[in-house]
Amino acid sequence: MKKHLPVLLVVLTGLLSCGKNYSPAPGPYSSLQTALDSASRPANNFEIDAVAGGSFTTNSGAIYSFPPNVFRTSTGGIVTGSVQIKTGEYFSKSDLSFPACTL
Repeated sequence: MKKHLPVLLVVLTGLLSCGKNYSPAPGPYSSLQTALDSASRPANNFEIDAVAGGSFTTNSGAIYSFPPNVFRTSTGGIVTGSVQIKTGEYFSKSDLSFPACTL
């Protein structure tokens, strides 16, 4: 019996410790999406006339220029009306950590 006592204690300790419910410490974020949103860079939104073309300058000074009638549909037709353009700017390695989250 004395030979089996240490083995019995180890088995009982293992069984009793498995019953504990450990939960992670609460963090500042309520969800993964909240954490990703806080780490992402805001996108720049612009609108230009597809027929006339146009240009715009981002917050960092990058200039985008589009000639008249440059936008085409999937069948090759000319796009008319307003075109919404969303840009994301990355200046450091940390900015590239969440590139899919900004656009």
